[in-house]
Amino acid sequence: TAVPTFAPVVVPDYVLKHHHNVTLTANFLYLQGQPYLHTKARKLKLRTLKEMPDRKKKTMLTELTKVFDLYTSRGFVIVELITDLEFKCIRNNILPIKLTTVGQDEHVGDIERSIRDIKDGIRCIVQSLPYLRYPKLMMTEMGREVCQNKNWLPKEDGVSKNMSAMTTIFGHPRPDYK
Repeated sequence: TAVPTFAPVVVPDYVLKHHHNVTLTANFLYLQGQPYLHTKARKLKLRTLKEMPDRKKKTMLTELTKVFDLYTSRGFVIVELITDLEFKCIRNNILPIKLTTVGQDEHVGDIERSIRDIKDGIRCIVQSLPYLRYPKLMMTEMGREVCQNKNWLPKEDGVSKNMSAMTTIFGHPRPDYK
């Protein structure tokens, strides 16, 4: 049988009209000492997770640009990025996006909560598996899986009660549970 052609779901006009401007939060999370760039859109509720080789300015810019392109490809505009002081070095490189940094020993609540949710999801997976050790690749894939699963369900406080972040940003239709 032939593989069906992917036809992305169109972003509804009301979503683009009322939620055209996107505020992102970002931070690093660590799994087994390896840094991962984690972002979350405030209203759209999309979470992304990307393994990082390091936390250098060039690497941060490269990966954040990919995240920005993801939103712009669907008609959204990133207007603000809220992070901790570690991202201060990229302020001039991401203009016209406004970079808001919180003070030392302060946290961006929603991204910190999202990091905790992802780590809890990974712990649940680890507890269900029979292994004693987990290689880096396995940890990376567990993180991606947890992040992706959190994107599949529509959120009560999201932009749509029946459209998930995965549908809004990636254009994937609802999962077929049949």
